[in-house]
Amino acid sequence: MAVRNLLEHRAKTFIIGTIIAVGVVLLIVGNALMETAALGIRRGFIENYTGDIMIAGTSNNPVSLFGVQSPGGIEDTPTLPRHDAIRDFLAQRDEITGSTSQVTGYARLSHEEFDGRSFSILFGIEPGSYRSIFRNITFLDGRDILPGEEGIVISQERIDDLVDEIKRQAEERAEKEPDADPLSKFTLGAGDEIRLTSFGNAGVKIRVVPIVGVFEFINPSEGLGIDLISYVDIQTVRALSGLTIGFQGEFDLEEEQVSLLDVEDLDQLFTVDFEVTEAELVELDQSSLLEILGDTEIRDAALEIDTGSWQYILAKTGGRARTNRTIGELNRWFESQGIGALAADWEVAAGPFAQTADVIRQVFNIAIIIVAVVAIIIMINTLVIGVIERTAEIGTMRALGAHKRFIWRLFLVETVTISTLFGLVGAGIASIIVGILNIAGIPATNVFLRILFAGDALRPEISIVSIISSVVIATLAGLLAHVYPVAVALRIQPIKAIQSE
Repeated sequence: MAVRNLLEHRAKTFIIGTIIAVGVVLLIVGNALMETAALGIRRGFIENYTGDIMIAGTSNNPVSLFGVQSPGGIEDTPTLPRHDAIRDFLAQRDEITGSTSQVTGYARLSHEEFDGRSFSILFGIEPGSYRSIFRNITFLDGRDILPGEEGIVISQERIDDLVDEIKRQAEERAEKEPDADPLSKFTLGAGDEIRLTSFGNAGVKIRVVPIVGVFEFINPSEGLGIDLISYVDIQTVRALSGLTIGFQGEFDLEEEQVSLLDVEDLDQLFTVDFEVTEAELVELDQSSLLEILGDTEIRDAALEIDTGSWQYILAKTGGRARTNRTIGELNRWFESQGIGALAADWEVAAGPFAQTADVIRQVFNIAIIIVAVVAIIIMINTLVIGVIERTAEIGTMRALGAHKRFIWRLFLVETVTISTLFGLVGAGIASIIVGILNIAGIPATNVFLRILFAGDALRPEISIVSIISSVVIATLAGLLAHVYPVAVALRIQPIKAIQSE
């Protein structure tokens, strides 16, 4: 009887079904876009920068791969305790497919007498292990850093930024000094030297290193700031970050120096009359300056770079479920061993960069959800109108002896049939649309879309879960839509319901 009613009202059935199908198409396509964008951002960070798991030292504030997110950014990133023991433990776990260690620093780039304003995030890495799990760059000039070699591998974007700044300064100097070279043809590349200046709690640190290679990212992340990354030999980054070995030892003081500690009357320290004489001017060279400084052995020991210090270990696993389980097991092991370290996922590792991408993705998700909600509301309204128009029919069936339960079942079957049938039609159309978009790709024409798509184009993919859930939502919307109007119609006396025609 329900099927016969649907066939008798073909036009109305087709209109309602078409609206349901369109709603399902919007749900599935929108969901495919959201899921693919989220997966693209996640894959982009994991494959290129963070890995599945980041292990770092503990801090009072959140620690990411880019430092401690403290108020004012004044807190130093902690070094990772018992680094070698952690690496050995990771090597014993079958789910860990690879791991590498890293130190992160920051520096201003400059060249010779020109004060650079170009900024870069410095990743101090182990070249071998790092490139084995992060294959995210293509070399345009030069090569990668070799183990134990001093140098920097810098992106073409950083090179262009620095060269533009140097040319600008040179042009300004040429305007003031006609004989000065404007450096209109100035370039930088592999083999040239670059100066790194770091400002931090450890003071100002300067290092001059050769450019070993120039690269571009395979999956650039313009707008997120990831393009600021440069790869530097680990000892240089340690020096710029002030990761030195603290001095431990005894000082041998002479008896005259120790005697000053026993003075009770502070005025006794200032009883000697000093005679001021005219100083003799002498020429000083490096050797004479070192003689004035005296024995610098203790000072040099205190400034020695710690060759064993690392801030992070990045590891990859075989999947999200395995990653979550491994993170929990690692943190329990750290606690049992008394190691002040914490394992976290890629979102924690990406820190502020993941938060920026997540905010943009959430805005996109909200827009898709709003469209889907509007589609569901239209579906419900259409079904409600359809039931109200059949009030006289309901009254006639009641007058002929039909029970309320029978009428409920009749409308239930009709609603489920039309919602499911046209929901499947909408799912088929949505699958075709998503397939076409996957083949053609949605190009990222601006920075917003590049961040959202995590690349140059978005190629949405559809999942079985999305299809089933969308059809179920359409069916539930249909059931929800018919409950109220049928209940109202059943409360009307059969005679009045017939007369409402």
